[in-house]
Amino acid sequence: MNFWWILAICSVIYTFCTCNEGKSYKYYNKGSNKYNKGDFEGALKDFNKAIELYYEYPEVFINRALTKYELKDYDGALLDSYNALEYKPKGKLLLIIYNNFGLIYNKLKDYTKALENFNKSIEINPKYTNAYINRANTKYYLEDYDGVVLDCNISLNLKPNNEEKSCTYLNLGNAYYFLKDFDKAIFSYEKALEYDSKNTDIYFNLGLIEYCAKNYEAAIKNFQKTIELEPKNIEAYRYSALSKYHLNDDKSAIQDLDLVLRLDDKDEMALIATYFQSYKSYDAKTNADTLEKIELKNPEAAIQIKKLLKEMGE
Repeated sequence: MNFWWILAICSVIYTFCTCNEGKSYKYYNKGSNKYNKGDFEGALKDFNKAIELYYEYPEVFINRALTKYELKDYDGALLDSYNALEYKPKGKLLLIIYNNFGLIYNKLKDYTKALENFNKSIEINPKYTNAYINRANTKYYLEDYDGVVLDCNISLNLKPNNEEKSCTYLNLGNAYYFLKDFDKAIFSYEKALEYDSKNTDIYFNLGLIEYCAKNYEAAIKNFQKTIELEPKNIEAYRYSALSKYHLNDDKSAIQDLDLVLRLDDKDEMALIATYFQSYKSYDAKTNADTLEKIELKNPEAAIQIKKLLKEMGE
């Protein structure tokens, strides 16, 4: 299942200083603006320049840590977060640092340390919504789904903004899915859509629930909505195809799998399904040639096809 987390970038804007210190703050402000626009490479260059000129303020390390986080340099993000702590920040800055530590440790799969840091952030400010949302994600990794529900409900009681509401309801839906409370999962996902109607994770997860409930037509609608918003979502094509197979719509299912192969010509499921779909239409030599080509692309898919052919007595 998919889920959201919340990052917290420092929004302090420095407007007046002199010499290198002032130049550093200008690069810091430029880097923060680029970060907010999604230009993480550009932001990193500006934060590096800011630190080169003057570095005795924690915000620049906090924001560079988040930039490295977005660039998947988690060890670098961790180091910068520790650098920020060296300046003994207090209040909001400190809770942001602990929150970000938690995010980084999640990515490093050290969930115990992630929990410790989200807990520290909440100790500083028990009304810090981001920390509850992010701690819920850690509990999700640990399969503590009741804990996820608890943190999400706390978050909703703290009057979150619309983005936070969407995150929280999506996480609630994921937790209820694994708790097999599908009615609450559907309710939560639909609430999430009220605040973010273009989130493909929500439509995909709704599709999974309908698929598991054997409501294949409803499942297809959600998978197709996912594809409409994210045309390269291979999983959505796969599950759309499976749903169509259950409805005996083989032709349309194969069309979905053909699209999967356009996105990934080594996809095992699509290779196997499309092989057997055309198997009866061709002679033995053509089928053998096709299988040979599949073996070059994905040896495991070829092994599975051979096993199935053996079971069929072919």
